[in-house]
This record gives sequence, structure tokens and C-alpha cells, in this order.
Amino acid sequence: MHYLEYKYPETPLLPEGAAERAKIELFVQLQGASLFERSSAILKARTQAELAVAKAGFVDALKVLDAALRTLGSQDGGDYFAGGEYTLADIAASTRIYRPIVLVEDHFGMDVQKLINEHRLDRLKAWLKAIFERPTFKASIPSRAAMSEKMGKHVVPLDG
Repeated sequence: MHYLEYKYPETPLLPEGAAERAKIELFVQLQGASLFERSSAILKARTQAELAVAKAGFVDALKVLDAALRTLGSQDGGDYFAGGEYTLADIAASTRIYRPIVLVEDHFGMDVQKLINEHRLDRLKAWLKAIFERPTFKASIPSRAAMSEKMGKHVVPLDG
């Protein structure tokens, strides 16, 4: 993750202050693992009951992500994690969040945007919009169709 910071020092991806850097590191550790684990639970569900529990856990992970953005991040000047500054937090989180969203939407019928709106996760909504509309993000990920097809190979139908 720090490779980009070292390779391109003229475009800093980490703030200078130790406290701000620590917030980015904590956010990176928290966000991806939680949402990814929760989408994995959906993938592993074998019954409707297990699926319902796993989907509820995914919603909880969205809430945790929104809370982390509000408490650790900033909205000064923009919607990225650090407000107007695009940082390693945004880079590290973007694909680790995009893939689970594609999985649950395309293979399990969940409408993540609807869930975000229903639960009023406004900071998460603004952050995802800023990230997913960024040209470098769009250029760096496979097409949604290709990603969905690849992940679909791991989806097992529910029992009975």
C-alpha cells in the first residue's frame, strides 16, 4: 500500500501529521475486513435463515463503515476519507468495498444503495460516490460484468 507513496512523493497520499496517518491506517484495517467478511458470510450461507442473518450482518458492516468515515475521516473540502484529499485510505478501501457490493447486488439481489438510503448512511453514500466516480478508479477495475461473472463461479445455490 505504501509503494505509491514512496514511488510518487510529489503526489502525497498520506498526510504529514502522525494522528492523521494513524486514522488512515486504522480505517484501512477496519473497513475492508468487515465488509469483505460479511459478504463472505452471504456467499457461504446454505439456507434462507443463514442468508437472512448474513444479510443483516452486511447491513451492520455498512453502518460501521459509515461511522468510521464520520469519526475517523473528515469532510473538510470534499467527500474522500480525508475530505478534499484523496489518500491511501481511499485507494485501499475502494476495491475491497466494490467487490463485495457487486457480489451481493448481482448474485443475492441486495440493493446496497437502497440500504444506504434506508439507514441514512449519508457519509458512506457521499464517499462511495466520490470513489466510484473517480476516473482512476474506473480505469483500474475490471468491468462489473467480468467481475460479477468471476465471482459468480463461487456462488452455490441454497439448500432446499
